[in-house]
Amino acid sequence: MKRESKFSKKIGFKITLWYSLSVMVILGVTGTFLYYSLQHKLRNQFHLILLDESIEILQPFLNGNLDLKALNSIIEKESASQLHYQMSIRLLDSKQNIVVSSTSFLDHFLMASENAYINAINGKETFEMVHVENKSNPYLLLTKPVVRNGSEKYVLQISMYMRDVYKPSKYFKENIIMLIPGLLIITIFGGWLIAKKSLAPIDRINKEAQKITALSLNTRLKPSYTGDELDELINTINLMLNRLDNSFQKLVQFTSDVSHELRTPIATLKAGIEVALAEKMTVEEYNQLLERFLCQFERISRLIENLMVLLRSDAGSKVLNTRTFSLSTTLKELCNTFSLVAEAKNVQIKINEMADVRINGDEILLQRVFSNFLDNAIKYTPPDGNVYVSLKNNSDNVLVIIRDTGIGIPEDQHEKIFDRFFRVDPSRSRNTGGAGLGLSISKNIVELHNGKIAVESKLGVGSTFIVTIPKNGMD
Repeated sequence: MKRESKFSKKIGFKITLWYSLSVMVILGVTGTFLYYSLQHKLRNQFHLILLDESIEILQPFLNGNLDLKALNSIIEKESASQLHYQMSIRLLDSKQNIVVSSTSFLDHFLMASENAYINAINGKETFEMVHVENKSNPYLLLTKPVVRNGSEKYVLQISMYMRDVYKPSKYFKENIIMLIPGLLIITIFGGWLIAKKSLAPIDRINKEAQKITALSLNTRLKPSYTGDELDELINTINLMLNRLDNSFQKLVQFTSDVSHELRTPIATLKAGIEVALAEKMTVEEYNQLLERFLCQFERISRLIENLMVLLRSDAGSKVLNTRTFSLSTTLKELCNTFSLVAEAKNVQIKINEMADVRINGDEILLQRVFSNFLDNAIKYTPPDGNVYVSLKNNSDNVLVIIRDTGIGIPEDQHEKIFDRFFRVDPSRSRNTGGAGLGLSISKNIVELHNGKIAVESKLGVGSTFIVTIPKNGMD
């Protein structure tokens, strides 16, 4: 039972089922249409036959060349001469009394409706289908007005048994019914073959995808180069594998970098504690040791804080505490805050004239972005160097430009500096306490504001960071 249920859920079964149902519906609708269309056309054809017959019979009578007795002879002869159709004819007067009639006319059964007689009196002809007891097919009855010499009024009735009319449509119907089982078998078999052939690539994709594990994320599915939807699916899966592979490699690198960053401060703490336990130290030596411990703890704390920011960003925690604030005021306050650090290195921070520009964004996070840039600019600018800060106000966005006269960044590393734990000069970064997370965090924050960061730098000349932020950071 479970096997049958599983089979009925297969796409091939569903495609075959819907394909078969569609074909059967099309056959049913087409067959029904052709059947009734054939009947309608045959009926119209016999309408014309009856009209032509009535004209042929009445023409001599209307011209005055025949009397009623002669007309009766012609009617009897015409009725008897029909080999293919059972035709009966009679002529009634204005009071519906029979004037002349063929012996084959079923007087008591082929009765026209009252409406047909009224139409005849008013000069209109009427066609009716009259059913007779013990007859499998109806009669087609024509009731037609006849006016002779402008005063004598008669009603002509011609009937024709419709067996020969319905016979072709009956054969057509029987043939269609006989064809349906065969067509159904061919449809099911053909639909199953088409579905199986069409879905074969999916089975291949499924088997190849099952072989891919965390250790083989570099494996890619083979495209069929057909350009169809399945080929698009393979390309989509391969793109997904690319993203997973990149993410996995970054995770491995991230874990390795975190371990490396924590190893040094922890080893320093451990060595200091072992020395303190093994040797007697003076109060001054203990104070120096504790100061070194505090520096390492602060380094670990900053690293953990930065990692938490990145993890929240990666997890989709992108809720910004936005409000409208003056960006120019924020930049000036940051420059004043970093001026003391800059003076200690004999570096000058120069602020270009700024108009009052207000934007909508998370002021705390943006302060962190520009603090990272100012801190790096000061760290990597030698004494007597300069750091320039400017603000450009455009119609839809603002540009914050921070330029320094520092050591610069190699051109092939302009994009890499935003990678986590990347350092242009690892030894220099370690001396300055950096873990290589500041620029990565800054990039994430700017992207949360729908902005972007551009960098221009030359070795020995300096670096320029250009931050573009929409005035409404959430649009």
